[in-house]
Amino acid sequence: MQPSPTAASAPLAHTDSATLVAMLKDLEGKVEQMSAPRDLICDVDSVRLCTRLEALHAATLLSDDEFGRLEDCVADGIEATADCDALTREAVQSSPAMGRLHKLIVLSEKMPQDAMFARQARRKFGSA
Repeated sequence: MQPSPTAASAPLAHTDSATLVAMLKDLEGKVEQMSAPRDLICDVDSVRLCTRLEALHAATLLSDDEFGRLEDCVADGIEATADCDALTREAVQSSPAMGRLHKLIVLSEKMPQDAMFARQARRKFGSA
């Protein structure tokens, strides 16, 4: 048996208008927050990637040259982000350096095995 529509809205029927306005503003804020563009590259992701690359280099899964090229890729991407207000998909796709950094971050996040990630990073981004 379905409850009647008036029974479902009964709690709101006894709420004063100031409370309803506050609830509406709160909901509008949440919707705006959820629909705001999310940065594809954030500082935490970049730091996490750099830490992982350093660990791979220390474990000799990346040579000095490979590590240097990957480090350059990260630095170029970070430098390119300085010119953007928001790192949306469109912004990242418009810059080859940001695009490479974003792809490297995603690859690192999706490949938990160090040897596999090192080989793919070397293959995709670390060649001369």
